[in-house]
Amino acid sequence: MKIDKFLLGTAAAVLALVHAASAQTPIYISGAPATRAIWNQAILDTLGANGTGSPTLTEYYTGSNFNTSNQVAVTGGNIGGTPVTIYGSWDGSTSGNQSVANNPANTVTAFEVEFINTSTSTPNGGTTNLTNLQFPTINLSDTKQNTLPFNSTTTLTSPPTSYVALTEATPTSPAVTGFQFVANAGSPSTLSNVTTNLARQLYTSDYGIPLSFFSALTSDTGTIVYPIGRDIGSGARYIFDAESGIGAANNASVVQFTPATSSGTISDIVDNPSPAGTINEIPFNEGNGGYSSTSAEEVPLEDTSIASIGYIIGYLTDSDAAQAIAKGARALTWNGVAYSVAGIQQGQYTYWSFLHVYYNSANISSIAQTFANDLSSDLSTDTGTGAILSSTLKVSRQNDGALVTPNYTIP
Repeated sequence: MKIDKFLLGTAAAVLALVHAASAQTPIYISGAPATRAIWNQAILDTLGANGTGSPTLTEYYTGSNFNTSNQVAVTGGNIGGTPVTIYGSWDGSTSGNQSVANNPANTVTAFEVEFINTSTSTPNGGTTNLTNLQFPTINLSDTKQNTLPFNSTTTLTSPPTSYVALTEATPTSPAVTGFQFVANAGSPSTLSNVTTNLARQLYTSDYGIPLSFFSALTSDTGTIVYPIGRDIGSGARYIFDAESGIGAANNASVVQFTPATSSGTISDIVDNPSPAGTINEIPFNEGNGGYSSTSAEEVPLEDTSIASIGYIIGYLTDSDAAQAIAKGARALTWNGVAYSVAGIQQGQYTYWSFLHVYYNSANISSIAQTFANDLSSDLSTDTGTGAILSSTLKVSRQNDGALVTPNYTIP
């Protein structure tokens, strides 16, 4: 039988494409959704896209665009000549830290993370399937590991689980991200500042606190301000604990609310403490829960309908705060100081944290470790990610929420 050479060539080409796809080395990364725009841009830049995309890269993502997506995948790049597919799932740096530091590694199925399944998804904002359950080997965190309860310890999960101390690829010059307190759209101008004392009162009260605590007006005594925030899988939650003085060790004492909505507007918050639940086998009580992402937390802060009930305050990263403020939410000062990059750089504004690239040195491939080091280098030097580079800081701090001190010798 005569075989058509064209068909042979076509078949060979298809086989080559299949082989190329199967030859991709997957690298699975977890991390903080609060800083997802920074992580997503850094991944592209580390792969050589320089922030503008590249014909050699194919992007998969949830949501409306790559940079603000909580799940992404990028194929077509290479690390040291090895083709790789980078998978990112930003469901909380605390949860990610727990998954990566789990010891022995990859044994607790509850710590698996949902990643994009590129074989059943379409790129560039098309259909996305999150059925790719994997254990991440790298965690991109806005929180130091020693702030969290997963550092060479055994936690009271059921069953108890032990964790190793992770290796940090960014020990000397990590970038920085800032945080802000934000009040809901339509809140009064007298609700303008949060102090350390007010933050601790607001987020440990079972019922919120009077607006008069903020305004000093007797007429505001009967109006209540309610706190909202992130769940226990979030690094932003632990940064808040540290910065406010509540302390990570007292994380279980935090009380937050989740407004109920009806027809797209807030209908109730008084009777809606955040529901109880379990994250990564860590149970938490009613009121001690919160939002799984900062994008979800933004929604009630952009809503004016709560004015007849009271007002709400939440904490967001600088980029998410900017989005909420653009839609009417009110920026609040922290201990009398307004958020600004210069304020962080010079030491006046203290609500910020370093960004860390962590991995479990006993459970990572050489290719993934090289990528972690390359990514950390990009985060430390790349002005295009949106992070504040440590090279621009005149200050430093030893731990999350610790004293901000000069990083230079005072003459």
